[in-house]
Amino acid sequence: MPKIVINDGTLRVQLSSIEAYRAKRASFSVELWRIKEVSLVEASQRSMIGTQLLGRSAFAGLFASRATRSFIYWQHKTDAVKLTVVDPAFDFILIGSEDADQLTKELQATLKANKPK
Repeated sequence: MPKIVINDGTLRVQLSSIEAYRAKRASFSVELWRIKEVSLVEASQRSMIGTQLLGRSAFAGLFASRATRSFIYWQHKTDAVKLTVVDPAFDFILIGSEDADQLTKELQATLKANKPK
């Protein structure tokens, strides 16, 4: 399962070696100020993620849909955390997790606490 770590104003997504092989990317980071919204996406919406551009297995890698680019690593039968970002590489980041609801709440609280005043 991908690890999400927040350190020094940066959110970092780290994939294990098998996950990195499937997604063709080992890790990436996004500054917290670039994250505009954190929301929960239910497993039933998994089929609406667009066309896969890069990746070695379904629901892992870079996807595109109507002029948007997304990085997705979404395991079967899990909900996902959706990060809406302002970043040159991605418009959305979706990370599937068994505890996606709790992770979403934690990330929302972290963003709220780190929001410039």
